[in-house]
Amino acid sequence: MGPATGLQDHGTERKAISCGLQPGEQCGTLPGCAECGHAEVVFSESRRETVISDAQQDNSKQIAQVETFIRQKPDLLIVAPNERAALTAIMGQAMEAGIPLICLERDVLQPNYTSYVHSDNTAIGRKAGQFIVDSLTKKHGSPRGTVVAIRGLLGVEAEIEPRHRRQEIFAKYPDIRIVAEPVADWISSEGQRSHD
Repeated sequence: MGPATGLQDHGTERKAISCGLQPGEQCGTLPGCAECGHAEVVFSESRRETVISDAQQDNSKQIAQVETFIRQKPDLLIVAPNERAALTAIMGQAMEAGIPLICLERDVLQPNYTSYVHSDNTAIGRKAGQFIVDSLTKKHGSPRGTVVAIRGLLGVEAEIEPRHRRQEIFAKYPDIRIVAEPVADWISSEGQRSHD
């Protein structure tokens, strides 16, 4: 097997394929974006042409970029939907066009994808909640204190589920209070601004 690809190479030349990657959030540069960074490693190691577009959290821009990918007919399309409802129809069009589609990290309203790859958001929320409890216990000698919980992009499972699980953890500790929940849409500068 080749490094990081999961593809077997039996000494024969592999066909180069094209891949369109469409992350939902602001990407900036490849090293700064986990989704793009992982794809860059996988696709560069396995001789694939990778085209990455960045919608900068704009639904209409993301839809237009996916439409462009559909016209280009890549061998594989990877989409991290910015928002569930907005991207459902266009991802369905990609499927209708016969393009294998990986839905990355955020789901859509209909199963308009070949494969859905995502984090365990239940475990993430519980672990984050417990980490905060443990940190406050270490700081104060008991589980107590105030928390500013900066939220991500509202309405997506990757924000909803972790928040619910953290709240379950905090509910066990009445002396831990969430005093604010500003929305930063997973943009670092917004998170910093809401915390200042």
